[in-house]
Amino acid sequence: MCIDFLTSRADNELEEGLLIERLGRRVLILSGYSLMALWCATMTITLTYQASCTWVPYMTMTCLFAFILSFGLGPGGVTNTVTGELFTQSSRPAAYMISSSTNWICFFFISLVFPLIV
Repeated sequence: MCIDFLTSRADNELEEGLLIERLGRRVLILSGYSLMALWCATMTITLTYQASCTWVPYMTMTCLFAFILSFGLGPGGVTNTVTGELFTQSSRPAAYMISSSTNWICFFFISLVFPLIV
């Protein structure tokens, strides 16, 4: 089971790296944040009209999942790569630790809040 997880994670990292190299960091970051903004605006509209129709709560959940998917396809995968490229070799380990720690702390808080939203 552990080996299956590690090999699937390695395949995922390889695909992510190839996607970043093919499309470019700028495109992925801008498209990811643009889609996230679109889903936030759509979610705001659906939350406003949630009591008026029976299908609107399902649309709200769809917007939430699409927001998470947009983050994973854009800024979520690119931030670790960009951190390594922004800093010189001497300050790269410290910058990467600060960036990764902040990223994982935010993921932890999101995982705590997500069940309350759903």
